[in-house]
Amino acid sequence: MLQMIPYGIAAVVGGLVGKQAVPVFVGLEKSLKQVTSTPAVQLLRSAIVEEPPVVLATEEIPLDNRFGNKILVSEHEFVRTATISLTVVQDNNLVRGLRGSWLPILESLAQKEVKKTLGVELNSQITRRVKVVFSTEPGYLVRYRVVWKQDSRRGLLEVGVGGETYVVPYLVTFGLSHAIESIAGEVRGGQELLANQSGGI
Repeated sequence: MLQMIPYGIAAVVGGLVGKQAVPVFVGLEKSLKQVTSTPAVQLLRSAIVEEPPVVLATEEIPLDNRFGNKILVSEHEFVRTATISLTVVQDNNLVRGLRGSWLPILESLAQKEVKKTLGVELNSQITRRVKVVFSTEPGYLVRYRVVWKQDSRRGLLEVGVGGETYVVPYLVTFGLSHAIESIAGEVRGGQELLANQSGGI
């Protein structure tokens, strides 16, 4: 009889362990089914719609030499910082049927495509510093404008999700450049004229 006790205890313990293990394996089976039932997301193709420049900021510098008797010279330093950014456009007409939980996956696909084609590091910053010498002839008021621009790309991603195809728009802005423009000015006496850059930028 004493020899049978260990076997009996073992049977009871084994039964308890088995009862506890069943919910664990059932839960694991459900998790695996959920994972395998999640539709695969695949980038099928991409297309560039347009690549327009984007004006980031403008700065105006008026040089009033209407009452001077020699060339007016002014040196300026400009500094500007821009961010390389990407946005996936949530257009209901194009991505209808996709839940909000898909947005991070779509953004990840767009980021990979942009990095591959443009070779840029998203969410990084670019700083440009430039010194410009402006000058104006005697008797003139001239206005100059510094225009800061970024490049941009509007594109479309064709994405396959579980046998369905969706078209996802995106916008990326990158780079940083500047341009110097001359705008309408005046001469002594109030006459308006278009400023020229012969004074030396």
